[in-house]
Amino acid sequence: MAWPGHRFIAVAALLIFAVWAGLMAVTIRSASLPGEATGPMLVAFRPGTPGDEALARITAAGGAPLRATWMPFIWAVTSTQPGLAQRLSDAGALASFSQFPFAPAPAGCVGYTEEEMFELKP
Repeated sequence: MAWPGHRFIAVAALLIFAVWAGLMAVTIRSASLPGEATGPMLVAFRPGTPGDEALARITAAGGAPLRATWMPFIWAVTSTQPGLAQRLSDAGALASFSQFPFAPAPAGCVGYTEEEMFELKP
């Protein structure tokens, strides 16, 4: 019996990618914070959102930007007022997350502790 060739591999790869993308979408959506959440969080805007536009939306929502991540459309933000996640969503954020799933900035030989991630520095 002859193998179907490259079409079989291409279809299998596309199927695996589609299943992975669907599972990742569900996982990321379920990991987002509820609207009443506040405190330190990651906020994600649409990919391609310029950093200055994201910063303007964060401050308009009453958030205090801590720092940008290595992806300019994802920021570490904090606030003491309840409902920051909802205000950020109303300002155009896709989602807010409570834990840092990746490094806030390329660290090279230097890493960040959790306390340093949320510390405001000049």
